[in-house]
Amino acid sequence: MQSERNTRRRKRFADNLYERPGRKRGEHRYEVGYADVDGAWRMKTLRARNRTEARAERDEFLGSLRRGEIVVPSKVTCSR
Repeated sequence: MQSERNTRRRKRFADNLYERPGRKRGEHRYEVGYADVDGAWRMKTLRARNRTEARAERDEFLGSLRRGEIVVPSKVTCSR
């Protein structure tokens, strides 16, 4: 029997969609994985409450990303 520490927290259930346990018992959080313009893999937590909503939110997010409507955060800072 594996210990709870060694089990994977994030599980993939669809293309670019992952499910992980939430803070409350029985609660789940959904994340979308995507490659930014530099090719770095990023994860974004979705507001979806179930898998159906997560799929719809993923499609909307990736569509906006492809159209260039979403700017990926960078580590560049502005100083005076």
